[in-house]
Amino acid sequence: MRIIISESQYKKLNEQLMGLLRFAAHETTTGSGWDNVGPTVYDSSLRLKKFSDKEQVVNLFQSARNLPSNNQDWVNVKPIADNMYKEMKGLGSGNFLNELKKIKTINQLAALVKNWNYDNESFIDWLSGEYTITWSQILNVLKQNFGGYIKGYVSKLEV
Repeated sequence: MRIIISESQYKKLNEQLMGLLRFAAHETTTGSGWDNVGPTVYDSSLRLKKFSDKEQVVNLFQSARNLPSNNQDWVNVKPIADNMYKEMKGLGSGNFLNELKKIKTINQLAALVKNWNYDNESFIDWLSGEYTITWSQILNVLKQNFGGYIKGYVSKLEV
């Protein structure tokens, strides 16, 4: 089971977990008698992992794919998509990032991800094959308009 949480949720959870660990360490050294009762605080079944830049971008695009968009969203985004494609077919990547900044709503991003079909590839696959631009650059641009949708951490519970 995977639970995706935001960076602020991660920080809050981390603070609480560290508090529990400090309490458990103190109780163990003072001999409160609670050390053999219940599950151990040091149980490794809860792991928090920071997503890589690529994982954050891909997760955003996959989430956007499931969001509603209409034909007008694609009509508004198609010229941007055409310019993005032309930019990446050339040598530069700076204008690609400028074009990406023009996508202002999550519905427009959804339309881009759903309708992209240049070189018979999905938008994610197409970006994965590009080497003139980094995932970090893409993530930094996306954070400007979609920061609230980007999940930086995952909590993985294993049984």
